Amino acid sequence: MTFPISFIREKPPFCPVRPDRGNPPSTHDLRNIQNRIRPYPSLSSGRYVDVAGASPALIYALRRETIGYVSQFLRVVPRVSALDTVIEPLLARGVPPKQATDAGRILLERLHIPSTMWHLSATTFSGGEQQRINLARGFIAPYPILLLDEPTASLDLKNRKTVIQLITEALRNNTCVIGVFHDPADHRSFGDQVIDLSSQHRQETLPS
Repeated sequence: MTFPISFIREKPPFCPVRPDRGNPPSTHDLRNIQNRIRPYPSLSSGRYVDVAGASPALIYALRRETIGYVSQFLRVVPRVSALDTVIEPLLARGVPPKQATDAGRILLERLHIPSTMWHLSATTFSGGEQQRINLARGFIAPYPILLLDEPTASLDLKNRKTVIQLITEALRNNTCVIGVFHDPADHRSFGDQVIDLSSQHRQETLPS
C-alpha cells in the first residue's frame, strides 16, 4: 500500500484506519503506513525522502522528528524510570533536561500516573499504566505525522477523555493524525476521512 504524495501535503487533520473487512484493526496496518509512505518532505532536511528505500540512519531521524508512532504496548527498558522513558524523545532532539522533565511531569499528571511512581521502571506497572506511559511518550514531542495504534483501548473513561483531548491538541498544532481505534465512537467525533485497507481501497469523507 502506498499513499500518494498529495495525501501528506494536504495533511487531513484526522484519518481513522478501516482494516480489511472481517479482520480487526492491527499494528500491521499502521506499520504499512509507517514503512511504505513514498516520498514526502522531511522537516529535518527540507528535501523529499523515499521512506521505502531510505537508509536505517535516515529512517531513525525521520522517526525521531517527523513520524511519531504510539503502539499498543510499551517496550519497557529495565532500570529506566517511567519519567525518563517519557522524556527520551525530547532529549533525543536536544531539548534541555529540565524543560523535558517539566513537560514529562505535566503529561504524567494529565494521564493520572501518581508522582510516587515516576521514579520506578514501568516493568512494575500494570498493562493500563504502561499504556499511559507509552501515550505520554508519544505525545510529548510534536510530529508532522502521528500514527496511533488503538490509543484508547483498555482505558477507563477518565483517561480516555484525556487521550482524546491530547489528539485534539495535536490536530490544532497541524499534526496529521492517522489512527486505528477499537471504538468507532472515538474517531467519529473528530475524524475527517476513513482510510479503507480492504481490497476496494476506498477513501471516504465522514459526515460533519
